[in-house]
Amino acid sequence: MQLKNATWQEVRDFSREAVCLIPTGSLEQHGPHLPLFTDTLLVTAVAEEVHDKVPEKTLLTPTIWLGCSSHHLAMDGSMSASTQTYIQVLTDVIESLRKHRFRKFFVINGHGGNREPNGIALRELKAKYLNDVFAHAGYYELISGGGGDLLKGHLKSIRHACEAEASLMLHLHEHLVRKEKLRD
Repeated sequence: MQLKNATWQEVRDFSREAVCLIPTGSLEQHGPHLPLFTDTLLVTAVAEEVHDKVPEKTLLTPTIWLGCSSHHLAMDGSMSASTQTYIQVLTDVIESLRKHRFRKFFVINGHGGNREPNGIALRELKAKYLNDVFAHAGYYELISGGGGDLLKGHLKSIRHACEAEASLMLHLHEHLVRKEKLRD
């Protein structure tokens, strides 16, 4: 079930055995060729694909788009939450779902700066709720074999504003890629 499209009654009647899938992204510079929202667009697409494969077993939340991106604030348009604010927002999302008796949570991340804060938030929640299930990973960590054999350049893994991210954006949102600004 996609939370953004559901009614409260549909959520009320949805299985509490479902895994709450919480995507996290960012709004930050991605070079001259990719939009600021790249991480959020990519992780949202991956989370929606996961959900579409097992809709009866997942409750997909809207993506938390404001990530920990202070290291990108020198570039115009980038936005960042403080680490404490980000952790609190993620915690509040999970606490809200817990109020509705959900107990399984998987945070799927699309931005490197969120990795440690996701881990901190989930460790703190696990200490508080020992019987609940908490997990997190970046979608790029879940790629079987890393996908490096598909990449043409010398970098054979996904990094910031790299060939892999540009390729994914070309596949999902070609109209947002500044092709004339692509370079090795």
